[in-house]
Amino acid sequence: SDVCSSDLEAFRAHGVEAPSEYIWLVQHRTLGFDAFTQFEPWHFCGIEEILPLSKRWPKAGLRRELIPFARMQGSDDIVCFEFAVGRVIRICHIHYDLGPPVYVEFHKEYSTIWDWLDAALGDVRFWFELSQREKEKPMA
Repeated sequence: SDVCSSDLEAFRAHGVEAPSEYIWLVQHRTLGFDAFTQFEPWHFCGIEEILPLSKRWPKAGLRRELIPFARMQGSDDIVCFEFAVGRVIRICHIHYDLGPPVYVEFHKEYSTIWDWLDAALGDVRFWFELSQREKEKPMA
């Protein structure tokens, strides 16, 4: 797909390869690229966001090589691949505030994208349950 090849190029532009699991998830449209799509509240980052956080937010003082691949709609939460020597070593769920001051908080780390998806499924369920409660509210 065009989306997949342009995403791959976005990672390559920063000297790294997107992991095969990510490519598979993009090809199978496991997450959408927009809010309110499959796997809500999470969606894949657009090409403009596939950029090392150290370049995107230089004032945050990040030393780790973090490149976002998904974001949570309605919040300042993103999930990044952390690279070391060109390989993904872990997945980092990050909460940020562009301030000033700019700050980045490491919310949770996962050893694989599958571990993160397991955790993200809890967010999907929470959003579903919230939407059900909204529907059940009596009209004033």
